[in-house]
Amino acid sequence: MKVLDWLHGHAPELVVGVIALIGLFAIVGFDLEVPRFWYVFGVAAVGLSPLGFLVGNKVVSWLYNPAWVYLIDLDARVLDGGIYRLPLEDFRELEILDDDEFVNSTYDLTQLSPNLYVGKQVDLEDMTVVGTWRGTLDDRELTRALRAVHECRGQLQDDAQRGFILESSAFIVVRRATRNTVERIVELFEDGSLPDSGEGIERAVDQELKDFGLDDASNSDLSDLVDDDAIDEMDHKSGFDFSTPEDPDAERNGHAETAEVRADG
Repeated sequence: MKVLDWLHGHAPELVVGVIALIGLFAIVGFDLEVPRFWYVFGVAAVGLSPLGFLVGNKVVSWLYNPAWVYLIDLDARVLDGGIYRLPLEDFRELEILDDDEFVNSTYDLTQLSPNLYVGKQVDLEDMTVVGTWRGTLDDRELTRALRAVHECRGQLQDDAQRGFILESSAFIVVRRATRNTVERIVELFEDGSLPDSGEGIERAVDQELKDFGLDDASNSDLSDLVDDDAIDEMDHKSGFDFSTPEDPDAERNGHAETAEVRADG
């Protein structure tokens, strides 16, 4: 098989060589007289043929050869892969297998371009390749999806960890918050204040004073808000003494005597 492939690949060189040998034997064997022009031409051609052969092969290798087919070995389940360059005749001889390594007509290779195909588990010795079932995604699409998952894995992993912690600790968090709130309310009531620290009552008092025109004197003392003449008038009408009481005698232990109340008239 390899010998035939070599002969098929070097057929033009073999034909030229055979023709050259036949011509040489004809000249030597039959003692033919060759003109000088053709003699020089033949010697030059034979001498330059190796150089021309090397240069020609290099130039041909740079040219596009539509006879080659490129087969990518890509399996989304493994990290390794490869790319194979096959002659068109060898590519046509490949047998496409299913996942169980049986020949299956419903499996096919993914074609990316006229000379580029994608398969997996390429075996050049047995000339087999595993294809993709028509109803599923090929390994190229699966690899692209896995790449997107890999890029989002960091963020998704952090969100999943936070969600797991919150879900597992939800009861503890709610219980702790409720307990702290209740303890705060009990503490406020024990201090003799309301949960709003008396701000509601303070606002109501300020509004009431404002309605009576006393909002500008909220920081003043009560004695500054009442006129002295008004106190004397109240003392005259009621008979009570509204003046500032004197300090009690220290010998009475702070208890004042019973005041005698007298009314005029």
